[in-house]
Amino acid sequence: MTYGSSVNSPGRVAPGAVARDARPEILLAVSAPWIGVARLPRILHEAGCRVVLLSYPKHFAAHSRYIDELLPAPRKTSDALTFLKQILAARKFDWVILGDDPILGAAVEDPGPWRDGWFPVDASGAPPLSLVSKTVFARTMPLAGLPFPPSEVTAGAGAPAAAARIGYPVIVKPDRSSAGKGLLRAEDPTALSVLPGAAPVVVQRCIEGNVGSTAVLFSAGRPLCWMSSYKEEVHPKPFGPSSVRRYVYFRALEAHLERLGALFRMTGLCGFDWIQPAGSEGPLFLELNGRPTPWLHLHRQFDVDFPGAIRAMLRGSPVVVRPPATAPVPVVRMFPQDASRAVTEGDWGGFVRGSLASDDAPRDDPRLLRALRRYLLKRVWRRVWRYPSYVVERAWQRL
Repeated sequence: MTYGSSVNSPGRVAPGAVARDARPEILLAVSAPWIGVARLPRILHEAGCRVVLLSYPKHFAAHSRYIDELLPAPRKTSDALTFLKQILAARKFDWVILGDDPILGAAVEDPGPWRDGWFPVDASGAPPLSLVSKTVFARTMPLAGLPFPPSEVTAGAGAPAAAARIGYPVIVKPDRSSAGKGLLRAEDPTALSVLPGAAPVVVQRCIEGNVGSTAVLFSAGRPLCWMSSYKEEVHPKPFGPSSVRRYVYFRALEAHLERLGALFRMTGLCGFDWIQPAGSEGPLFLELNGRPTPWLHLHRQFDVDFPGAIRAMLRGSPVVVRPPATAPVPVVRMFPQDASRAVTEGDWGGFVRGSLASDDAPRDDPRLLRALRRYLLKRVWRRVWRYPSYVVERAWQRL
C-alpha cells in the first residue's frame, strides 16, 4: 500500500476523493506507537464522528475497529509531518488532533500558514512552544498567578545555583521529554553534575504529595469537560507513565482550568500534570501535555461524558460537562500498562490478573486487543529469555 492510500478507497488521496457523510470528520495524526492514543478512536466514534487516522500502519492506533479511514503514513516523524501537511492542503476536516508528542513537537517546530485555523493553541496568545516546552510552561505559569511549585529556568550549568536558591531536594526537568524520561531528583549538588552544561532545564522544588493529572477538553480557551486522577502506580518507577489510576475530584479546579484556558487559548484535548501536597485540598500544576492524555478512555469508569461534550462542541453548541464528586469505578488497572509493569517486575500473578482479567481491556475492539496481547507476549518472551542472566545478576548483587 502506498503512502496516502486509504483502506476504503485505494489510490492517492485527492480533494473530494472520499465522500463526506453527515458525521463530523476528524483527522487523528499519530507518529509513535503509543498505546493510549489507540483508545481515542472509540471516544470519537461515540461522539458521532467519522474518524480518519493518519498513522504508520503497524502502530497500535491503526488496529482499532473504530477507524473509518486509514491514511498510511511513513514511520519517520518528519516524513509523517510532511504527509500531514499534504493532507491538510488537500482536504478539509472538522477537527485535527495531533495524538502524540513526536508529531506535536514536529508541528510546533514548523510554523507557517499551514497551521492556521486548526492548531491547538491560538498563536496570538500563548506561544505554540507552550505545548511541548517545559521551560516555556514554567515561565508562563507564575505570570498567570496559578498554583505552581517554586521553579527556575536555567541552563544545566546553572542548576546548582538555582537549586541552592530554591532549596533541596529539587526535580530537574529537560526542556523536552515524554513519559518522565530525563527527570532527575537531586538531594544535593553532586547529583546535578551529570547535567549537560548548555541544555535548558527547569529546576523545581520537590514537593511531597500525590501526583496525578487532569484531562481536559477546551473550546477557544473554555473548559468544557474534565476529569482528574492520581497516578496510583507508574512504570517505570519513579517518573514513568501511569499503570494504575485512582479518580479524584477537586471542587476548586474549574476556576483554575478557566484561567489556564484563557492563558493558552486552547481548543482540543490536553492534560495537565499536578501534585497535591500532603494536607492540601488542591493541586499545584507541574506540566502541560498539549495532546490527548493516554487514560482518556477511562471516562467510562469515571462516569464523565467526554463523547457527549465532544459531540456538542462539534455541533456548535458547546456545553460544560462537569465531573462527578465520586466515580462508579474509582480505581482502574490500565490495560496493558499494568500487565507490562508486572512482567518487568517479575510479578506473574499481577501479569495474569492484568492480561486476562482486566476490566480495562478493549474487548469491544478485537483487532486492537489482539495487537496489545501480542505486545504483552513479546514482553514475556524477552523476560523469560533473559531470566537466567537476571538470576545471575541478582546472585552477584547479594555477594
